[in-house]
Amino acid sequence: MYQEEVYPLEMEFYSHYVQEHPEGMQSPDFYENFHAAIKSGEIVDTTSAEYHEWLAANERFITAKETRVFYRFGFKPKRFNILNLITSLFLHAGIMHLFFNMLFLWLVGVNIEDYWGRPLFVSLFIIGGIFATLF
Repeated sequence: MYQEEVYPLEMEFYSHYVQEHPEGMQSPDFYENFHAAIKSGEIVDTTSAEYHEWLAANERFITAKETRVFYRFGFKPKRFNILNLITSLFLHAGIMHLFFNMLFLWLVGVNIEDYWGRPLFVSLFIIGGIFATLF
């Protein structure tokens, strides 16, 4: 929603930045460096209307992104957090993904839980989910 507002503004700055920093294209921190260059005034004058329009649109985009459930509770490798590692086990790509995971857990998990016992089953479920998230 807000990214349709930000990206066209950034495309005007993008070509200038790439021409000035072609070596940075391969860096994993490319977008962070790109946004830092915009904010510092390296690409566009910080007093221009174009800059203020981008700044306002970027702030709206960041606020919208950070308030999403998946962003808040999902796993982010750059910001490692044990709580997010656990909560990311229960976040899914969509309602159908969640439905079919729960259906499989109900059909198969019940029998495994009866055979292994609840403590072992829950422990292996969480440990398996953590390893799946990390890999």
